[in-house]
Amino acid sequence: VINVVDATNLERNLNLTLQLLKKKIPVIIALNLWDEAKHIGISIDITKLQEILGIIVIPTVAITGEGIKELVSRLTAAKKGRYQYENKERWHEIGNIIEKVQIIRHKHHTFAERLSDLTVHPWTGIPIAVGVMYVVFTIIRFIGEGLIGYVFEPLFENLWLPVMMAFSRVLGGQGIIHNILIGQLINGEIDFGQSFGLLTTGLFVPIAAVLPYIIAFYLVLSFLEDSGYLPRL
Repeated sequence: VINVVDATNLERNLNLTLQLLKKKIPVIIALNLWDEAKHIGISIDITKLQEILGIIVIPTVAITGEGIKELVSRLTAAKKGRYQYENKERWHEIGNIIEKVQIIRHKHHTFAERLSDLTVHPWTGIPIAVGVMYVVFTIIRFIGEGLIGYVFEPLFENLWLPVMMAFSRVLGGQGIIHNILIGQLINGEIDFGQSFGLLTTGLFVPIAAVLPYIIAFYLVLSFLEDSGYLPRL
């Protein structure tokens, strides 16, 4: 059994944990909201909690995935706890456990933590989200246009264009096959934007005009995921 415990309200959540231990059921604890507990100044001694309960305790943060891989990898190690108590003394026992493993301190939040709070508040979160989206699309456009102008267009113009011009001459510069593969010549030259051939415009548009923006999009998306902001939207 995976017992998901709220790290910000350990005392109330241990009630179910002790009941599971009483039934001799193999249990592993996912101590969720671990980041929020630290954020509000709650310190929990994981090692001490494991020693007292006799089971594995894994700190997790659901919205970022922190601790989830470790939790999954240790599921087979779930075991029956050795903690013994009388049912009528359950809350007294919980109080004793809390005294041994939990400390609550007043904490001065950092700028990053204050900013994180603002992103989830209704009155500030929406304007911040709008601003982030504007910045995201601006960055995607900047990176995409940079890749097009400095990487993909030069590759097509300097490497692929000579090959296609040579192929066009082989095909005689006209005809059905030429029009399908190369397309129309514009003033005797291949124009990747207007020739409309399978090997010219057909390759240029998806590779040189679309792919750079896809690359930029996933770069920015990965940054937002790693920063922890994306799950808060």
